[in-house]
Amino acid sequence: MCIIQLRLNDNETYRKEVSLLVNKIAELRKQKGYTQQEFAKRLKISVDYLNRIERGRKDPSIKLAVRIAKNLDCTLNDLFF
Repeated sequence: MCIIQLRLNDNETYRKEVSLLVNKIAELRKQKGYTQQEFAKRLKISVDYLNRIERGRKDPSIKLAVRIAKNLDCTLNDLFF
């Protein structure tokens, strides 16, 4: 795995891996027909936190990534690649 990280300014960092994960979570959530509100409730996290994960503002912990994969009936590999 290659990590590409660019610091855009004091508050923004671009990381390639996060973008791939974020895009997959939102895409897979929508394919399952969950709104952000419904999915956040299933994960027992706030809608704001899920929104930040999907937009790449926060990285999910490994434990949360496992819960996300389980709730989307996919593997961690499916989320990342």
